[in-house]
Formats: sequence, C-alpha cells, structure tokens
Amino acid sequence: MNIAFFLSLKKDIVYLKFDSTMRQALERMEYHRYASVPIIDDDGKYVGVLTEGDLLWKMKNTPGLTFTNTEKIHLDEIERHTQYNPVSVNAQMENLIARAAEQNFVPVVDDNEIFIGIVQRSELIRYCVECLNPSYFTSTKIDDQISANTAMTSTVWPRLQSKRHLFAFPAY
Repeated sequence: MNIAFFLSLKKDIVYLKFDSTMRQALERMEYHRYASVPIIDDDGKYVGVLTEGDLLWKMKNTPGLTFTNTEKIHLDEIERHTQYNPVSVNAQMENLIARAAEQNFVPVVDDNEIFIGIVQRSELIRYCVECLNPSYFTSTKIDDQISANTAMTSTVWPRLQSKRHLFAFPAY
C-alpha cells in the first residue's frame, strides 16, 4: 500500500510559512480550530510543527508579551517542544503507522524534502476499522456522526470506498 493513498495534499490543509508572526499563527489556528499546524520555509521544505503549547510557553516565558505585540514575534523565535518527524512519500506503511501512533498527523515530504501534505491518524484508524468490519460505517447512526466530520467524509471516505477492493486484509 502506498502512503499517497492517505495523503491530504498541501493545497487542502492549513500550514504556516516560517516567516509568519506569532499573531498570524494564533489567528490562523483559532480560525481553523487547530491545536497544531505544520511550518514550511520559503522553499517549501518542512520545518516542523507549531503547537498551542509552544505558543503558551512563549507567552508564559516572555515578560510583557500581549496579544497585540505578538505581531513582532516571528516563528523562528518560538521554541518548539514537540518534534513531528516527517516521512517520505516513498516510506513503508510501517514507518507511517509507527509515527501516527505518536503524532495526530504525520507530515509527508518528497525526495527533495519538500512538504507535500499530511496523513491524519484518524484516516489510518478509519481504514483499519473498515477493513476489519466493512459494514461498520454503513449504519445510519454512524453515518450521521461521521457526516459531522466533513473533512473526513468529503476527502478520505470516498477514496477509501472506491479503492477498498484493491487491498486484502486477512480474515480473523
């Protein structure tokens, strides 16, 4: 199986440029309701992930820092406490799953270390559930709950449904 099957492309996700300010990060994360976002440099290379915790630690450890003057703080001035290690788009699925066990999402880079997107842990779990029990997500009650998560329903689920016959899992 190929990692690209689960990939949410860069154009479809929220990320920050490395030269962004703390205020831009706060506003973007609040607007999209994300607790963490990938950071890329001017060349499109993956730099790391900024988390709410990183922002809170910066606020706590910077005397006099207010929301208004966060526009003067650039992301390179904010220490990142959690490392979200990327995988190559050519990596083995085992590597992706191992990273997803520790990270909510896994950044994916190409052969030139250019950031191309992320794989969300929830997509991997959903795929595994579907393989173990194909009828699990077909009940009305479950479908109603899933439709609330429009990102999953509109992007990943149709891809999984259309390709599930390509992948065989052993019956238990």
